[in-house]
This record gives sequence, C-alpha cells and structure tokens, in this order.
Amino acid sequence: GPTYARVATTLRGIAAANQSVGLVMFSDTAYELLPPNSPPSALTAFVPFFVPLRYYGTTPVFGQAPWDMFMGGTRIAPGLMMAAQALRRANVEHGAILLVSDLDDSSADLPLLNQEAVQLRQQHIPLRIVPLFASQHNKALFAELFGDGAFVDPRAFTHTARRQTQPIAAPAPWTLLGLGLLVVLLLAANERWNARLETA
Repeated sequence: GPTYARVATTLRGIAAANQSVGLVMFSDTAYELLPPNSPPSALTAFVPFFVPLRYYGTTPVFGQAPWDMFMGGTRIAPGLMMAAQALRRANVEHGAILLVSDLDDSSADLPLLNQEAVQLRQQHIPLRIVPLFASQHNKALFAELFGDGAFVDPRAFTHTARRQTQPIAAPAPWTLLGLGLLVVLLLAANERWNARLETA
C-alpha cells in the first residue's frame, strides 16, 4: 500500500512538472513502455495501477497490472541500461534518468550495476533516485555507486508543479527574463523618443 502510493504520487508529480518523459519498467528484465520525448500526460495512464480499487478492512486491493506476469527477481542494471539506450537512440541531449525503486537489487546484478554506474558517469547521464522505503544498507550501496546527491526526497513530488521540477531541472530564469523585458521597454522608449526628435 504505502509503496504503491509513493509510486502514484511520484508519477503524478513528474507529469505535473510538464517535461518530456520516457518510461522503463524492470524486474528481472527491462521493458520500455514509453519512448523518450513522450508527453508527460502519458504517465497518468499508469497511475490507476498503483491506486487501490477497494479495501478489505485496512488492506488495499489493487487491480491486475499488465506487467504482473513479468515480476520476478529485481535486477536494476538492465533497467538503467535500457533507459540510457533509449536516451541515446532518441538523441536526447542533457537527459537524466530517475530511478524509482526499493533498491533491493539481486546480488547477482551487482557486477553489472557497478559497470553501468561507470558507463553513466562516462556518458554524462545523471541518475536521480526516489527510494521506495529502501533499507539503509541498500541506500548506502547506491550512495557509494552514484553519490549521496543522487537521492531525491519523495516529498518533492507532492508540492506544486514549480517545486516538483526542482530536483530534476533548473529553475526558471526569472532575473534574466526581467532584464530582457526591461531592455525591450528601453528600446521601445528610445524608438519613440527618436521619432519625436525627427518630427520636431
């Protein structure tokens, strides 16, 4: 219940941030569900799968999701590899990967995960992580691989759209926009003043 609720909140927050997205889901293998440059509204189609249909007492009951049959062990490296490949294939510049996971990776996946961490650094593809109630051990492992700064507080996706974009995008350049508007006004005033001088 709480894990699915956090996934749903994160999906809504990313959609509200109004940036182009792609979506890869993974368990023991990875599946590209949305290609990069998809409209952010496309993510909202997946939200109902993480919202309870009803409750038995306090236990939430969820509907069957299209990917239920694929659930096996967790191997995060293939998911990261497919996400990076999708960014390259779509010629996305300055793209980033947002990993939403409990980080409970299979021990057999660790060598490939180490290799993928190096690859992402070499390709200058930043990784941000939304932990789904991950254990301290798993968080420490991913902090060692990707840095403490890779983690995004899940609460960042529960505020307004402007604040949701802050963990994954630069803020709007309001100072620069204000200066630009001032320059336009000064140019307009200058044109009007010169026109009066010519008439005189």
